[in-house]
Amino acid sequence: MSFNASCNAQGSLAGTTLMMCNGVIVMGSAIMMQTNSVMSGGHAEVGGYVVAAIDDFVLGVVLLVFGLGMYELFISEIDQEAMGNGTDLSLGKRPEWLQTKGLDDLKKKLAKVIIMSLLVKTLGFFESVEVSGSTELLQAATAVTLCSIAMYFAGLGKQDPITK
Repeated sequence: MSFNASCNAQGSLAGTTLMMCNGVIVMGSAIMMQTNSVMSGGHAEVGGYVVAAIDDFVLGVVLLVFGLGMYELFISEIDQEAMGNGTDLSLGKRPEWLQTKGLDDLKKKLAKVIIMSLLVKTLGFFESVEVSGSTELLQAATAVTLCSIAMYFAGLGKQDPITK
């Protein structure tokens, strides 16, 4: 069990690094496209790139929360202060939203971050859709309402620092 959890945690943390690096590259590409466009007197459509970069960052956070949660739940404590090893090289405590107190806590945190990722995907979809009639406008309004309801229900219950 410990070996499987260790492989899951290490894979998630490696995925976090890859997704964050990919987000930085995509955001850098969007900035360079916009800069080149402004310098030549034009206008570039970089909204899709920005949404893709944000989606990469959110997915990186999902993998980070999952990886650290799996490690802390199934392998050992991460915080040096909690272990009391007495070394001078201490990184201190992690933020409260990265600390996992149990499997249910990990599932709640992952659900909230996944809902946020789905909302970013919805934003990317709305950027590419042209509303030409009342039916499309009603569908877009319904989607926004459903997203708002999902965020409301995700925020119910015990308030933790990830939702603040």
